[in-house]
Amino acid sequence: MNRFWWGVGLLVASSVIGWGALFVGGALAIPYGRRAAEIGAWIYAASWIPFGLGGLLSGAEGIRYSKEFVRKWFRRKSGSGSL
Repeated sequence: MNRFWWGVGLLVASSVIGWGALFVGGALAIPYGRRAAEIGAWIYAASWIPFGLGGLLSGAEGIRYSKEFVRKWFRRKSGSGSL
């Protein structure tokens, strides 16, 4: 597996983990309070580390590829084309 695919994998994983952490942290803040939202925000912030590393490994083409991959994946899961 070359640098491009490692980078794309890091970009996609960090996007899904980061946005997922914000969503879950926000949802859990309702029953558990502010601390859950803070943990979600910290996980989101930490997800930028592999995102940056993935961008360095894959370059501009990898960033474009991963952005389109995540966009198509969310469109397919949500059933709407608004993303």
